Amino acid sequence: MSHHVPVGAARNLAWIATLLACSGGPAEGPKVPENVAAVSMRLDFEGNSVRITGARDPSADAKYACASSFSACLNFSSEGTTDVVVGLCPSEDAPAGTWDFSYEVFDGADCAGAVPPNFDCPDTTGETLPAGVVTTNHVTCSSLTAGKTWDFDIVNLDPDCPDGATCEPATPLAITYSGSAAAVRTSLGLAVGAVGPLPPTGGSLSDSQVNVTVPTLGTLGALTVQTQGAGATANSSATVTGVNFGVISGLVGVTATLIGSTSQTTCPPTAAASSTITGLALQPLIGPPIPITATGAVNQVVLGLPVGVSLILNEQVQTVTPTSADITVNAVRLTILGLNIIIGQSHSDITCTPP
Repeated sequence: MSHHVPVGAARNLAWIATLLACSGGPAEGPKVPENVAAVSMRLDFEGNSVRITGARDPSADAKYACASSFSACLNFSSEGTTDVVVGLCPSEDAPAGTWDFSYEVFDGADCAGAVPPNFDCPDTTGETLPAGVVTTNHVTCSSLTAGKTWDFDIVNLDPDCPDGATCEPATPLAITYSGSAAAVRTSLGLAVGAVGPLPPTGGSLSDSQVNVTVPTLGTLGALTVQTQGAGATANSSATVTGVNFGVISGLVGVTATLIGSTSQTTCPPTAAASSTITGLALQPLIGPPIPITATGAVNQVVLGLPVGVSLILNEQVQTVTPTSADITVNAVRLTILGLNIIIGQSHSDITCTPP
């Protein structure tokens, strides 16, 4: 089987596939809800399967309950049909965007079995999925000795809306936000350059300062913090420069050129965060500075420090559920004899209540 598609020589090689996406009813045919989409596929033989992965660029703003990405394994029945995956965002949704699709064929059901060797299905890129307008594009999958042509039609479809019925538009997601950011926080309740939390309706909060004094610790050259929530995204960031903290509790001080963090949560629920740390060093009471290298790894524990001192870089804690996401990132968490000092903290969370 090194140079043919293992689907049975008696089967012909014409594949007919239909990709359906939508936002609003077509000019003719049954009425359908706005901002609802589907993926369906027809094939003239059974026993095989295909995984189709799609992504919209950029993601829609989640005003409606639709998805900007999907990955579906589709099995073929004896009638040449598959299950339907619903919920794609059309190109017209804000912000406007196009879709990219990729395909992987399997000789067994449930995307199991062998992937035919040398069988290439080129990606479809920059595909416009208009609202209620049927369009067709063609993709040819081929090996050295066999080929299959896919025909994709794009149109509005909701399998729960019967033919001839009048269906209501999809209900927008109910999205709420929260978020905060701080240049410095300690376990004693000190907060410098802190904004948030955001109200549930979202919005934006920010603060910038220069030549900042941090009580009992030292100074910062500058700080910038912000948190915001709008559309399908909540994000926060905190950046400090020129960190110069004196020796704390007789053990170590802290210096750094730059310490920063960012966090983001989205609907559908996802969470991501990162940290940037340059020029970080600990200054013992006696002896030369201890340079610290940030690897970028999440929850990096720095070893070899004086007794009573611990240091975690890019500390992240997140929770993602089917309807919500939250994440907190601490660029630097320094603990000295039980005192927690956090530099560069960002927090974002979002709740995506379905209709």
